[in-house]
Amino acid sequence: MTFQVPSQVIQLPQTQQLKALMTIIRDKDTLRADFIFYSDRVIRILVEEGLNYLPVVEKTVVTPTGKEYHGIDFQGRICGVSIMRAGES
Repeated sequence: MTFQVPSQVIQLPQTQQLKALMTIIRDKDTLRADFIFYSDRVIRILVEEGLNYLPVVEKTVVTPTGKEYHGIDFQGRICGVSIMRAGES
């Protein structure tokens, strides 16, 4: 039986870095501190990738040298919620 990923699901690129991080956090011998460190890194990668899918608008800013830079800005406001693990409060 083959599992079909729904079209609305976006998978992270399976880079060597991500594969190594996932190997570390799945290893039963990984220390708790290492698990937390490396899983936090995976979470950062996931959030960074998610930001790529937010709507943006063009925006021009002035650099410290007085030159204009034509870039983008996120459309609307962004809110992130950190969910703390038990024992971190």
